Amino acid sequence: MEKWERWDRLVQARKAKGVTQKEAAASLGIAYLTYNRWENGEAFPDSIFKLREIADYFEVSIDYLMYNDRYSSFSGIEKQLLLNAAALLQERLSDKAAASPNEKTAQ
Repeated sequence: MEKWERWDRLVQARKAKGVTQKEAAASLGIAYLTYNRWENGEAFPDSIFKLREIADYFEVSIDYLMYNDRYSSFSGIEKQLLLNAAALLQERLSDKAAASPNEKTAQ
């Protein structure tokens, strides 16, 4: 398995909230080891919905959590385009997930 960079923004958000890794994991409904692996860059949440849950729990944006210095060379316009594309994707995925139960009952 590829090791990513340590997820510093997740660590910062947790420390700002004043909780331990175990407390954060319990509140997010995941195993402590899973959460620990996220912070250490050994794994990553498997869906944008989990990212939204994490961001909501820590009261930060997904953009804050996902910020990475590798993108600091992008111009302001490029950054805004990336943020807009991510927001649109998140909106479409949320709309699709919300529509799915209704479609099943209509059939």
